[in-house]
Amino acid sequence: MMFFILVVAALLRFYKLNEGLWFDEILTAVRYVRLPFLKLLFAFDSENQHFMYSILARMSVSLFGEHSWSLRLPAALFGIGAVWMLYIFGKTVTSRMEALIASALLSVSYFHIWFSQNARGYTGLQFWTIASGYLLIRSLELGDRKNWLFYGTSIALGMFTQLTMLFVPIAHFLIFLFDRKKTWDGFLYGFVWSGILTLILYSPVLGKMFHTLGEESTVAIWKQPMWTLLEIARGMKQHFAGGVVLLVAAAAIFVAGIISYVRSNPMVIALLLLPVAIGSAITLGLGHPLWPRFFFFNFGFAVLVLVRGVLSLSSTLTADRLGTAPGMIVCLILIALSAAGVRKVYAPKQDFVAAQNFIEQNRLPADVVGTVGRISFVYQDFYHLPYRKLETPGALRSAMSSGNTWVLYIFPEDVRTLYPQVLSTLESDFDLVKTFEGTLNGGTVYVRHSR
Repeated sequence: MMFFILVVAALLRFYKLNEGLWFDEILTAVRYVRLPFLKLLFAFDSENQHFMYSILARMSVSLFGEHSWSLRLPAALFGIGAVWMLYIFGKTVTSRMEALIASALLSVSYFHIWFSQNARGYTGLQFWTIASGYLLIRSLELGDRKNWLFYGTSIALGMFTQLTMLFVPIAHFLIFLFDRKKTWDGFLYGFVWSGILTLILYSPVLGKMFHTLGEESTVAIWKQPMWTLLEIARGMKQHFAGGVVLLVAAAAIFVAGIISYVRSNPMVIALLLLPVAIGSAITLGLGHPLWPRFFFFNFGFAVLVLVRGVLSLSSTLTADRLGTAPGMIVCLILIALSAAGVRKVYAPKQDFVAAQNFIEQNRLPADVVGTVGRISFVYQDFYHLPYRKLETPGALRSAMSSGNTWVLYIFPEDVRTLYPQVLSTLESDFDLVKTFEGTLNGGTVYVRHSR
């Protein structure tokens, strides 16, 4: 059965893997993956550098050439691996049947497929999070050095994938401190070893790290927890076909799953909630944007809790008279509803190509095409198009005096913060002639034309 689930997971993640890239993927390709391998090992100029992912993507591109699918191949493979790893973890903390259902639900998850087709380190981070959770439980139970070494290695590899993994070992160490089976071997061969190995992996860039960590937000609302919650809710509406009603029902089921695990195996809830709470507190305390994707690493545990909630509620409502049958039926319905929403994922994350094609089909030879904000990097550094940066009022006026002017931009709130006068002119003196939606929330490409 698990083999069939993995085959489905692979087919869903490889299908249309070559669709258009979004801004962060393009940033990864240009700034890191295109570098010579030796330079890549010493490149750390922003948090956008997910080291293990960049190295694996560089290897993939070297083998297959630079395509969207080859840039995304490591993410797809880690995504498939995370489905398998959730089953391994699930068997440890609950029944084999619950583990299979959770893996099946994860395999057809809109969110999981989206991130598995995203050339970033998030599915790798999720894989190492689930793996380290599994190894922590085994190490605490068995207490042998071999398992603790495996645990420490998985933490270090997760840290090398993406630095938000730091929230996981902090949470694990708190669990370790309060566990009756803790030993000095666990401390030394697990936590100390993970720290040493992490330092070794990052040793080429340790001097740069403290200068580049800490992303300043250009938009104040991006640092507000309510904005984060609303973004998560908007994304969840895409996860299940059925909208708000099913979203509320899923929340109730999730709470039931938490209650059930608190009673039967509280370790699962600690692994789920502690890293999220610690990560949120640290991120907000540093004034860093709290992107919803920061919580994706724990999505697998959340799916496991959701499945437990379904089975627990159905058992309570039927007073165990019908056994597990009603709960199994509801789980199959959830899987079907999740699968029904998958078709929406197969589109460009940000449709830069369609926007470019639209302008090329409608512009006159003498027309000026310009860009404002982050989209300038996309068209000039990735696609190598001769579009002009129009990021000052003077540059925009000069373009307008030359004739008809087309302007492209993304993330309007970001543009409003960085180039307020330019955006004001665009909104007053230009027509919004076309918008190009993508699967990225807020990733619309805007095309304006001078009146």
